[in-house]
Amino acid sequence: MKSLVPVISGFFLAFSGFALALGGTVWALQQILLPKIILSNYFWLLFIFLFFLTLIVYILSVLGIQKDGQTGVLSILGGIIIKFLLAAGLFLLILLKSNENQLVLGLNFFSIYLLFTVFEVIFLLRILRHQN
Repeated sequence: MKSLVPVISGFFLAFSGFALALGGTVWALQQILLPKIILSNYFWLLFIFLFFLTLIVYILSVLGIQKDGQTGVLSILGGIIIKFLLAAGLFLLILLKSNENQLVLGLNFFSIYLLFTVFEVIFLLRILRHQN
């Protein structure tokens, strides 16, 4: 059984760099386009929540992949479904409790969710490719 530390630390470093670059780009765009509202008041809450949720789901998926093939598939699919349910739950809670622009909030949420999920799946596929 291989050590998981290099795999998880590699993902953590790459994902943190990606998140910092994404957050910096979004912040810069907001400053450039200041009169227009492109960020929800809850953007950073969603960003941080999805960042940590993605880290947790990735670690659990890697642990499942290390056990065996069937467990790996179930852990990846289960992790993505649980991540979606928790993220959508937070999104719906914010959507129902706030009275801000729902279109901006929705676009902020789905853009962060999709970018983080694609990044996670790319790294999971790299692990699966190296196992074969």
